[in-house]
Amino acid sequence: MPDRPNILFIMTDQQRFDATGCCGSEICRTPNIDALAASGVNFVKHYSCVGICSPARASLLTGLWAHHHCMLNNTHAADAVCPELRDEATTISEALARAGYRCGYVGKWHIGSASQAAARGFADTDHIEGRGFREYLRSTGFQQELTDLVGRVRRDSDTPWAAITNARGEQIHSTFLASRTIELLERYRRDGARPFFLVCSFPGPHYPCHVPPEWAQRYGPETIPPWGNFDETFAGKPRSHWRYAVLRGGIDVPWEQWRVYVARYFALVSLLDHEVGRILEAVDRLGFREDTLVVFTTDHGDMSGSHKLFNKGAFMYEELYRVPLVIRWPAAGPEDAVCAAYVSAVDVPATLMEAAGVEPAAPLDGRSLVPWLRGEAPDWPDSIYTQFHGDEYALCSLRMVRDDDWKYVYYPDGLDELYNERDDPFELRNLAQDARHAEPLRRMKDKLVEWMERVADPLLRWNFDLG
Repeated sequence: MPDRPNILFIMTDQQRFDATGCCGSEICRTPNIDALAASGVNFVKHYSCVGICSPARASLLTGLWAHHHCMLNNTHAADAVCPELRDEATTISEALARAGYRCGYVGKWHIGSASQAAARGFADTDHIEGRGFREYLRSTGFQQELTDLVGRVRRDSDTPWAAITNARGEQIHSTFLASRTIELLERYRRDGARPFFLVCSFPGPHYPCHVPPEWAQRYGPETIPPWGNFDETFAGKPRSHWRYAVLRGGIDVPWEQWRVYVARYFALVSLLDHEVGRILEAVDRLGFREDTLVVFTTDHGDMSGSHKLFNKGAFMYEELYRVPLVIRWPAAGPEDAVCAAYVSAVDVPATLMEAAGVEPAAPLDGRSLVPWLRGEAPDWPDSIYTQFHGDEYALCSLRMVRDDDWKYVYYPDGLDELYNERDDPFELRNLAQDARHAEPLRRMKDKLVEWMERVADPLLRWNFDLG
């Protein structure tokens, strides 16, 4: 097995697990991601560390839980707890660069200032965030026109959830970024830059979902049935869920309008899948396939009308935390493999470090997935743990643990949640206050405490009623 594979890391922003064909979608078509899964390992129980961009991305880059890298919420707002990644939080790009990897980053950063990418080991930073793309559009004289607007991202905003755009080709940001990624791959081939670690970070399908008509036409809204949890009443749920539904304006929107947004969201996912295919075709064309480890994932999911909620927020539903993860490493072995173990985004950096044969400068919080990539079945936890520390809505701490049967969400200052995942997979009935379910509630609390002790979660010592 080669000691130092190239690493291509492709990441979307806010892509639901069930908006991917290889993860079970019967509507949203993603043939290129599906083909990647068919030639690698599909981790079908992969969970985001934190259901919001900046901390999730920081965990994917450092291999640390948010309470260790300290980027607890998004960095662009005035309430940012940690506007820049701490110096003590070493990134995998820094470690790989020290080991001789040529590191490149294209696209959305959102881990503090875009200029920090170069300081974190990325020698090639191309069009980080929107820089460069906006100038490119101005140079072409392009003026975007939006039609068929649907929804409003806030009840007091005119920004739509989604729309049809007149943009074509590289006037579409994701298409532009895919082309820049391919250009870097071609440069690495010309320069003999091997091994490389190249990140392509797409800004979609995060709202607003602007798609050209030829993509939008692929999904007729009338063909999209309501989510199984669209008829949410919020009875017995934490108040924050209802507040967020009102804040984002989705609570009174009928499915006939929501399904237009979902159709646009699916269309953008399919457009992104097309760009993923272009990048993977370049990998093959340039002769990189056999010695390149490819990762496809996303930072977190998207509600898209599930529970009548838009975007993300102070809740820990499956639509937000369970996300795609596909890894192809031809040198490792299995193809068309499905891993049903509970794995975390914090495990991905440990995986890349082991594959590259590089020791991290400091211990990582995650465990390497390399044994799964080799077709082995290591001893592994039977549950998953995740966090939330707040967003623009509120700075607030939530913790979640789930296994095959139950999910428990802990609210230090509110109503806890308990869901029977076998009987109620759409998470509509909160059983935390039902005395008939005291035993599973106690058991899941104990499981959460075990996780919090394992990861040294500081929230535990202040919340005596968990123990």
